[in-house]
Amino acid sequence: MTATDIVRETINALRRQADVLEHLLLTDSAAINAIDADGAAPVFDPETDEPPVKPDVAGTREQQDWCALVLWGRLRAIGARQGRGATPDESREIAKAAGYQDGRGWNAWDLGWSKDEDGNRHFTPDGMIHLRHYYAKVGRALPEDLA
Repeated sequence: MTATDIVRETINALRRQADVLEHLLLTDSAAINAIDADGAAPVFDPETDEPPVKPDVAGTREQQDWCALVLWGRLRAIGARQGRGATPDESREIAKAAGYQDGRGWNAWDLGWSKDEDGNRHFTPDGMIHLRHYYAKVGRALPEDLA
């Protein structure tokens, strides 16, 4: 494979990823605007509220959606409310609470978080795309301080 082929493959992969993110962003914007317009969606605080179904990565579609919401919501809450990333122990606990067997559940997500030199997991802007998407899917509203 030539250097040109590698560059073309990389560009194509990035385009596919951009298409997915654009689709999520458009879906999220429409859903969030609809929630804000009618005010019908109850607020769900990922730190203090219990999901109406048990999050499970291998469960029903609804359980999977809550799995993602709890995962992203709890990481966002630590960053927004405490101004820091989740420690490795907290990251494991978040993944377990979200329905994953252990901390390796984070490996299913390649966008939305980063790690610092101490292994602390930080919420990134791409994480907000995931978070808004799953809040819209389950029909809940983000707490104001996490939005």
